[in-house]
Amino acid sequence: MSKIKDRLLFDNAENGLVVILNIDTKPVVPSQTPVASLIMPEKMLMAADRSFVLIYDDSAFNLSYFNTTTETVTSTLAVNYHTDSIVLSPDGKHAYAAVPNIPEQNTPPGAVLSFDLTTGLSGALIPVQGARRLAISGDGKSLLVFSDGSNSINYINLTGTTLTAVPVAGFDHPYTAYFGTDNTTAYVLNCGPECGGTTSSVQPAAITTTTQTPGVPLPVPGATIGNLNGTTLYVAGNDLTQPAGQQGTLSTVNVSSMTLTSSTALTDTTAKVNNDGLHVGMATFNNKLWIGSWNCSTNQCLSIVDLGSNAVTIPSTTGNVTSFAPSPLKKSMYVMQGAPVAGELYQFNQDTLTFTIPYDILGNGWDLKLLDQ
Repeated sequence: MSKIKDRLLFDNAENGLVVILNIDTKPVVPSQTPVASLIMPEKMLMAADRSFVLIYDDSAFNLSYFNTTTETVTSTLAVNYHTDSIVLSPDGKHAYAAVPNIPEQNTPPGAVLSFDLTTGLSGALIPVQGARRLAISGDGKSLLVFSDGSNSINYINLTGTTLTAVPVAGFDHPYTAYFGTDNTTAYVLNCGPECGGTTSSVQPAAITTTTQTPGVPLPVPGATIGNLNGTTLYVAGNDLTQPAGQQGTLSTVNVSSMTLTSSTALTDTTAKVNNDGLHVGMATFNNKLWIGSWNCSTNQCLSIVDLGSNAVTIPSTTGNVTSFAPSPLKKSMYVMQGAPVAGELYQFNQDTLTFTIPYDILGNGWDLKLLDQ
């Protein structure tokens, strides 16, 4: 064991190593040996109690169960196919993966796979055509499945004896969703024109084990990623009515009244740069909203919005953003940016937004998890 007091776990999609960094030291140093050697580790999911981390390998197509106390991989679960979306149940007992290309007999390809993390066994295979993204409720009872090019979502009752997907129509290229604290209202982000549809919007949906009913959509300029904080939903996407290179946008929605309270272009007016591309990551920290995208037009794919002034900062860091790890104890936001070629670790001062490279990753850093805070 590393015996490091404050550990930052990261994985390297180029050399396959999973490493623990000691962020209490200056300069930051790794533990003496990697804690896992995989092939192409990318996305990591950490249990709410921080007892384990699931590490997805996008070459071996499996999940490694990493015990954070012993700092060892104790088991491996086979996914067998590529997945873009994996979620953990809130109690840490199950995981679910959306697999769009898994072959299904007598049906189009696509399914959701379930895993029992208490036994280390695969569970149900739930057919869902082109299953791409997942959203799970805070009580772990409801799972929503999203497929590209569809105007429906699929609902899975995770409390049922047999897990089946129920299609729910009435959306406009739904991309993802966020559940309210009641766990029976999901706020669906309709991607609209950015995904080949008609209108981008936030659409509430009443979700129970017996009925799933779409509500009235609230149009927003663009919607592929969000962050729900109480009754405030922040939504980022691209406004295709704007010129190319100026389309990245942020909307603020009051979900209690379902009203659009503000809309801001993701443009740093000083640097004259806009954060467009496919917006895939968002985090709130120190009254700021951190938004990451992929394949943005200027390659500066990170934007930081001050929630007090709405001022937008786009740092000079470049490349696709793959991970955020806020650290109140260090008064820092750790960001992994640069994939899929050379993912680098950046440490941003929470107040000044200046950044350093605390540890130079050789290869392609992908995801980050703070294990002790």
